[in-house]
Amino acid sequence: MTAAFQAGANFVLPKPLTSERAMRSFRAAHGLMVGERRRYYRHPVSLPAVLAYGNKIESVMLTNVSEGGMAIEVGTPLVTGQMLKWKFALPGSMLCVEGKGEVSWTDGHGNAGVRFVHIPQGYKLLLEEWLSELPQNERLLV
Repeated sequence: MTAAFQAGANFVLPKPLTSERAMRSFRAAHGLMVGERRRYYRHPVSLPAVLAYGNKIESVMLTNVSEGGMAIEVGTPLVTGQMLKWKFALPGSMLCVEGKGEVSWTDGHGNAGVRFVHIPQGYKLLLEEWLSELPQNERLLV
């Protein structure tokens, strides 16, 4: 088993194979696969956006966007868990989408992730439609 893990295996099925050992290995493998899977596609972009939090309004750059959130480059450090409002224009149209989000991660180098908490239904439909029209090969898994 040691050699298998050193060779890059994520799980093994030890012999003699019993149903209990097999189930334990499959549960571990399933956990690894689900942990690596992302729920939404991320689309790489370079779009200006506006954040509003506290009494501040700040211009930022979106680096990717999905139905569930966005990654941004921001000048002012944000705090994980911080709530904010966001707004950006969809490329190729004059339409803007806006909503509320929560800072889900920051890296200390001006990058942060915002998880969408609330998007009014009309804006949500616009965003979903725009994302669904993107060519499949331009999408990144989120």
